[in-house]
Amino acid sequence: MDLFYKPSVLGNSRYAWIDYAKGICIILVTFRHVQEGLHPAGTMYPYPVLKFLDVFFFSFRMPLFFIVSGIFLGGTLRKKSVTEYIGGRFKTLVWPLLLWGSIQVTLQLIFADYVNVDRKPIDYLNLLIKPRQIEQFWYLHTLFLTGSLYAIMKVWGKFKMFHQFLLGIALYSITGYCRYNAMFEHLFILDIFFYYIFFAVGDYFGSIILDAKNFKIFSSTKTFLIFTPIFVALELYFTQINLAHGIGSGYRQPDYYVQNQLPALFLIVGLVGGAFLIHCSFLLQKLDVLKFIRVVGYYSLHIYVIHLAVTAGTRIFFRHVLGYDNFVVLLIVSTILGIGIPIIIANITERLGMWWLFSLKNPNADKKRVSPVWQTLPGKIAPEEPITDINPQVIQKN
Repeated sequence: MDLFYKPSVLGNSRYAWIDYAKGICIILVTFRHVQEGLHPAGTMYPYPVLKFLDVFFFSFRMPLFFIVSGIFLGGTLRKKSVTEYIGGRFKTLVWPLLLWGSIQVTLQLIFADYVNVDRKPIDYLNLLIKPRQIEQFWYLHTLFLTGSLYAIMKVWGKFKMFHQFLLGIALYSITGYCRYNAMFEHLFILDIFFYYIFFAVGDYFGSIILDAKNFKIFSSTKTFLIFTPIFVALELYFTQINLAHGIGSGYRQPDYYVQNQLPALFLIVGLVGGAFLIHCSFLLQKLDVLKFIRVVGYYSLHIYVIHLAVTAGTRIFFRHVLGYDNFVVLLIVSTILGIGIPIIIANITERLGMWWLFSLKNPNADKKRVSPVWQTLPGKIAPEEPITDINPQVIQKN
């Protein structure tokens, strides 16, 4: 098992629910990207059930990443200055964006005849100016800038939570208007505007979620039974609307219909879905089951930056080398490899002292510190965040 995880991954010095949440989300992200790679865009999807599930779980994945990142912002800024915070996030977000984004673009240029995108040398620059054009890497770009802007407004701008919410709603509304009217679609600033409100929600509820006295409520079966029908009803409604605007409807981005055309609904569904997944993660922490999800969550950054290269390579090997093209088999195999191989790479590179491949923060420099709190999702542990008021054993018992 050494190639898949180290014992500390499942240790009690970590917030298990964070890894569960990240693990669920990165599995869903990989599954979606594999489907998109296997199935040509603009044609009818051959497996309606799979497409339904893909859209059903689409609304809350990215909002949750920003909510969770916002949850730990307050604690970090009590210990670090704004410039230290931004510098740390540059090392854990922008560096892997530049390094692995460049690797992915290079591979796509080399294997241009086999990949699903038309890459040009300018795409190295697009990692910074048009990140949405470089597949998954827009997220690292947006998370860094959103968190930086939020921290600046919170500390230097002296914005209270009320001001942050007002700003978040205003920015979200601007993005909604632009996307509804198909304006400025390639401006990365719209992604920052769009997710700012989710970051604010995380910051607001951070102290509540991290308070050990509330863990029993968050992991309550009664809460789950009350919450589940609401979550399912909203997701079904969201999915029904999106699928109704699928191929043949004339809308060019069917899965994004609600997000772009009904932003108020997307905000509600995204917040409820994110809250529900956090609740499910607390339940999994309480039950201490499905530990492989925790392992996947721990290595979420590694998976996020590598998985498309792995799944594309798997697809090319099966289709163009072996001449094999069973959609379901390739979907399963590619998803497993897209998650498993990055974890193996992460463990091998760490043993070889090549930690710099994923972060400019040297993990060996802070070995004496306890580091259970994650600052980014997906991402590495922030070694400067120790547990100060939560007993890990309490986490396991509640």
